[in-house]
Amino acid sequence: MSRPDGALLRAARAGFAIAAVASLASCGGGGGDRRKTGSFVGNPAIASDVLYATNQSPLSLQVLDEGTGTLQWSWVPQGANETTFIGDVLLTRNLVFFSTNVAVYAVDTTTRSMAWSYPKPGRVTLSNNKVLYIATTDAWGQSDGGLVAINVK
Repeated sequence: MSRPDGALLRAARAGFAIAAVASLASCGGGGGDRRKTGSFVGNPAIASDVLYATNQSPLSLQVLDEGTGTLQWSWVPQGANETTFIGDVLLTRNLVFFSTNVAVYAVDTTTRSMAWSYPKPGRVTLSNNKVLYIATTDAWGQSDGGLVAINVK
């Protein structure tokens, strides 16, 4: 699907921080440009016209209507030392995975609460066998050489 904000999406796919204003273009009727203030980092995840994005300002997972940019709900990490996000957002049918500089989180999209966390930051990917792999990092997002596998069936 072609989008009018292709340059923004290319920047997001390349892993660049999208600072100050992130543009959410409407794909539905009416077209137009929607803007969300913040400092969005990493690649967002999209399902059923809902965008899941990590925003550094304020530090939160933000769940937005893809067409309007309206905030549907958000989740804020509770750790005192959590200051940034690392990597991309990963989405399944009922969980959204992402990492801060302190931990990897699984947030339930139905209850909008934390399902579990892993006490080390990292970059996440999911296999077809429902194994979550975390390439662990230091607090600045640099690889520490670790790889963790968590069965999320």
